[in-house]
Amino acid sequence: MRKIAAILLALTLTSNASHIHNPSGGQCLGGLIHPPTSNVVYYAPALDPAPTVSSVSPTAGALAGGTSLTINGTGFLSGATSTVGGTACTSPNVASSISMSCTLPAKSAGAYTVAVLNTDGQSGSLSNAYTYQAAPTVASVSPTSGSTAGSTAITITGTGFLSGATATVGGVSCTSPNVTNSTTMTCTTGARAAATVDIVVTNSDTQSGTGSNLYTYATPFADATSIDCDGTNDYGSVAGTTVNGYFEYNTPFSFSIWVKPDAVTGEKTFFSTRDSGASYRGFLVEALNAGFLGQLNTNALQPTLQSASAFASNTWAHIVIVYSGASNFSGYKFYLNGTDTATGSSTAYAATTVTSVNAQFCNDPQSSYFNGKIGDSAVFNVALTSGQVTEIYNSGNGIDMTTVSVASNVKHWWQMGDGAGDTGTTVVDQIGSADITLTNGAAFISDAP
Repeated sequence: MRKIAAILLALTLTSNASHIHNPSGGQCLGGLIHPPTSNVVYYAPALDPAPTVSSVSPTAGALAGGTSLTINGTGFLSGATSTVGGTACTSPNVASSISMSCTLPAKSAGAYTVAVLNTDGQSGSLSNAYTYQAAPTVASVSPTSGSTAGSTAITITGTGFLSGATATVGGVSCTSPNVTNSTTMTCTTGARAAATVDIVVTNSDTQSGTGSNLYTYATPFADATSIDCDGTNDYGSVAGTTVNGYFEYNTPFSFSIWVKPDAVTGEKTFFSTRDSGASYRGFLVEALNAGFLGQLNTNALQPTLQSASAFASNTWAHIVIVYSGASNFSGYKFYLNGTDTATGSSTAYAATTVTSVNAQFCNDPQSSYFNGKIGDSAVFNVALTSGQVTEIYNSGNGIDMTTVSVASNVKHWWQMGDGAGDTGTTVVDQIGSADITLTNGAAFISDAP
C-alpha cells in the first residue's frame, strides 16, 4: 500500500452524503481534499492489482506433501502467502512478481485450488490446480516365475500407476518399464538369485506400492540332456493307458515339448497317442515339412493346427498345445516359443473316446519316425493361459515343473535324461508313473535347450 506523504485531516461526515468536511472548512470532492487556505492537493490511497494464478509445478504429488510447489502468475507482492485447498502452503518465498514457491501440506486424495494472498488483502486463485494422488498398489504379476538369469517380460497389475513409474522385482530394477494405463505396466526382469520375491512399483511422485511374494526366480535345473532319435526306427514307448485320459475331446489338457529337428522335410512325429485303426484316433504333435503341426482326432472333432512360422533345423523349439475341452476348434491353440501362432481347420466326427494304445515319442502308428532330439515334455490337466505358457517357456530355458504356478496341474513330466532315475533305456516320469522305455537305439545325448 502506498504511503501518503501528508498529514491527514480529521474528517467529519455530514448529512450530505456527497461531501466530506473537515474542521478547517476544507471539502472533499471527487476523492480530492481542498483545504480553504492551501493549494496542496491530497490524494486518497490506491491499491495494486489483485494477484492472479496461471499455473503450478508440479501439478500432482503425494498425499504426505512436503515437496516444493512453484506458483506462476502475476502481481505477487513481497510477503505474499499461499494455500492449497484452504491449507497453508508453508515457507512461502516470493521470487518475483510472477513467481513464488512454498512447501506443500499433507492432504487427502483429490484436486485442489491453489490461492495466493497478498499483503494488501487481495488474492487470486486457480481451481483444480494441484492433485494429491494415492500411492500405487501392486496386486498381481504374469507370469509368476522366471529364470534367475532374468530377461523375462512381465505384466504387473494394480492401481494408481502414473506415467514414468518404475518397478523392482526382488530389489532388482525391472528394465524397460512401460505404463500402459493406471492399472497395468510391463517391464523385463533383471538377474537375481533364486527366491520368491516382492514387486515394488514407484511412481514419479516417489510414492510406492508393494506386492508381497508375487514372483519366483527359479534356478534353471540341470537341463543338459535330451533323447536322440535317428528317424529310422528309434522311439520311446509309454504305456498309453497312463496318459490317454488327458487327450479326450471333452477334457481340457495342455501338452508341452521341446524339440530339435535334424531335418525339415517330410512328416515326422514328436509325440503321439494315436491308435492304429483306420481313423488314427488320438493326439499327435509332429513336424510337417517346414512347420509344426498339432492334431487331436477323437472322432468327435479333428482340430488341426499348423504353426504360422516355419522352424529351422538344428534349432531348439518349444511347442505347447492347449485344448479347452469345449469340443470345438476355437478351444484349440498352438504356441511356438511362447507365442500363439497357428493356422488350421477342424473336421467334426461322432463323439468317440480314444482307444487305449501305447503313447510314443519319435513315432506314431504310421511309422513317421522323427530324426532329431526330444527335450523335456509335460502333460497338464488344464488349458494353460498364454501367461502360463510364457512362464513354462521360460525365455527359452528349461524349467522345473514342480516350481511353476500350475505345478499342481502337471500330471506327467519327463526330463529326458536329467531326471532322477533316468538311466540306460529308461526315462522316469518325475510326477506320474508313465515311464518311457527307449527302443531300437534311441538314447540320451548331451544337448538341451
